[in-house]
Amino acid sequence: MKNILTILFLALLMTIGCKNPSERQQTVETPSLATQTPQPVASIEPDTLKPPVVGGSTTTCYQLVEKGKDTYSCQITTRATANPFVSGYFDWSPYQKDGGHGKLTNMRDDRGMLVADFVYMIEGNVQTEEVYFMVAGDKITKMRTELVEKGNKLVAKEPKKLSVDVVLTKVDCAKVDGIVKGIKALESKLK
Repeated sequence: MKNILTILFLALLMTIGCKNPSERQQTVETPSLATQTPQPVASIEPDTLKPPVVGGSTTTCYQLVEKGKDTYSCQITTRATANPFVSGYFDWSPYQKDGGHGKLTNMRDDRGMLVADFVYMIEGNVQTEEVYFMVAGDKITKMRTELVEKGNKLVAKEPKKLSVDVVLTKVDCAKVDGIVKGIKALESKLK
């Protein structure tokens, strides 16, 4: 048995050694990293921030009614393009208090997080605040962070230090149509 294995091993070595040089493995030079063109990397999964769209645009609505009183509503319109975000509206209506009612502008994806400027009316004044959302499945989560004033806008002091503020669930847009119409009526003042 030992002799048979030795003979097979020697035959294998002779077969490999006798191959024509063109049949041997060739080394291919690759260009250095400095000369390679970087390829774009998708920062979000396809279904993470937007519903599937086949051309045109899609509007998705979300809402949360806390303890039957405080209400949060959101409407996001997306399209099937490289920059999928078109527009949005967000409304915070606390029970028996003045809330924030406005539009989401400059919407963009930042490492899988939807970031926008929330331009809103609160207590008769217009305010702009940088807001962060995570969209997953049938929920949109508004994130909270410490804000600082920069120019005429409130921005995240440390954008990587976010915590959950509220979680809204997808609803039929008819539930938030009246709220969005009210915000649209304010749009001339939200500049």
